[in-house]
Amino acid sequence: MLRIIGIIFIFTGSIGLGIFYKQQYEEGTRILYQLKRILELFISEISYGKATLHECLNCVADKIQGPGREALCGVAGRLKEEEECTFSAIWKEEMERYLKDFPVKKEEIAPFLDFTGNEGIMDLMMQVRAMEQSRDRLATFIKKREENAEKQGKLSLCLGGMGGLFLTIVLI
Repeated sequence: MLRIIGIIFIFTGSIGLGIFYKQQYEEGTRILYQLKRILELFISEISYGKATLHECLNCVADKIQGPGREALCGVAGRLKEEEECTFSAIWKEEMERYLKDFPVKKEEIAPFLDFTGNEGIMDLMMQVRAMEQSRDRLATFIKKREENAEKQGKLSLCLGGMGGLFLTIVLI
């Protein structure tokens, strides 16, 4: 009787692990969408409001929800406190700290982190173009993730189920 209960627990735990990995993949896609939205808001603030990146931070933070808002407010706060650091350096540090807990790859978030790289030498239109390029690169990663989402979900569920089945056979 205890063996049967153990088998059930192992099998359901393995399936649960597969579901967890499927949700992690979906969470990574959702984060990439949020990063793309942040870039789109920066583009609109700079294009239509003629604001600088420094001025845009709080406006963009007011328009988004979730932890991305906290990261943007963190960048704005550090810019006020640390005048000797550049916007680009603070942006990278804060956003890397914000994104380290999310299931996204470094190459997927690189366009989001690097769009401020040449901030000092660019006029407004060049900044907008750099952000549009970063947004388009993010869109490419999102598209790849969406194309693979069904495969990844099925794969993680199947591997979880097969792993649970393997362990139950070993216990028998």
